[in-house]
Amino acid sequence: MDCPNCHLSQPAESKKCGRCGIVFTAWEKSHEPEAGPPAEKPISLLYPLLAAGIVGLAGWWLFFPAKGLAMPKDAFIHDYCHFAVTPLPGWELVRGATQPIECASADSTFGAPIGFVNKPAMGFRMKGTTAVGHMRPIFMVIVIPTQLPVLTDATLKHAAEDFWNAARNIPAIATFQPGTVGRVKLDNLQALRLDGTIRFASASGDARVVLHAVPGRGRTYVLFWAADAAFSEDPRIVKSLEFVLWTFRVRERPLNYGGAVKALVEEGVRLGVFSQAKRKAQRVLAPALSAYLGGIKG
Repeated sequence: MDCPNCHLSQPAESKKCGRCGIVFTAWEKSHEPEAGPPAEKPISLLYPLLAAGIVGLAGWWLFFPAKGLAMPKDAFIHDYCHFAVTPLPGWELVRGATQPIECASADSTFGAPIGFVNKPAMGFRMKGTTAVGHMRPIFMVIVIPTQLPVLTDATLKHAAEDFWNAARNIPAIATFQPGTVGRVKLDNLQALRLDGTIRFASASGDARVVLHAVPGRGRTYVLFWAADAAFSEDPRIVKSLEFVLWTFRVRERPLNYGGAVKALVEEGVRLGVFSQAKRKAQRVLAPALSAYLGGIKG
């Protein structure tokens, strides 16, 4: 081997150079190469891409509404209120389809435009002089000028409370019995379904009512169906309700951000951040009963 300092050839077992005197082990330690800077880790794009994807999906959901189902044959299109429904076979038009109706183009996020009166935009009643039970079944589309909140457990509970509290304060209603409340899909939109029985003061029996609240852009369509409770399972009645629900279409699709904001208001009221007055203006089902009764009288 050679001395690393003076390059004199040395016996293999030498520990010290005979010429320059360096100790080989000490030399090796003092001349070890210095460690360089740590290698830089490559920057991962995984998390930024995930965040961008989540933001993109949220934006798409908030501002790009879901497409509706194909328009059914022979549907009546209500151009002013932006919905469509197919007339029921064996039923007659009793209100609204050919009459102008004030429909809010959009609400103010926290409530309806001032001065708007909730009215049925359309109403059908079963034809014939013979009632099914003590009344002829009736179906109405009532336009409420505030968008349905995103349906959480809290918003479902509040909507049902609003409806039955309104029933308690209407003199024309003698008694009522709340039923169920839940979520259903109508025209590819999440809708609220509520049912129960009502005894109107002028009636000789109970009426079964079934409501479907369907969101539109800046408004809600309340599909109000009522029939004699004793005949509510009659095949003619059941099929009539199924038919109108199957053919109902929302032509101006709702933007989800409106419903999301209203759901946040509901939660804020529950937590005490907002007062009850904040959500009072955006109640969807509270006006439906009075509008229905007004539609019958009108």
